[in-house]
Amino acid sequence: MEDQRNRWLVTVSDNGPEISDERFAKLGKPTKSDKQEGLGIGLSIAVEIIENHGAHLNFQKRTPHGLIVSFNLNKPETEL
Repeated sequence: MEDQRNRWLVTVSDNGPEISDERFAKLGKPTKSDKQEGLGIGLSIAVEIIENHGAHLNFQKRTPHGLIVSFNLNKPETEL
């Protein structure tokens, strides 16, 4: 997490398998899971939570494989 004046930048990255362009375009949308026990709604729930807090979830491919996910979140008027 990076402090940016009145916002926080939150970034998470992994080194998972390479993602096809077709699959990358569908990130954050409900879909059928490739996981045996997955529902396929995890990222779409995360997108809704982030957007309900006035932010936007950004996806970026990581070279040579993996993903970077980030969002900016407004700081509250008064910090705790």
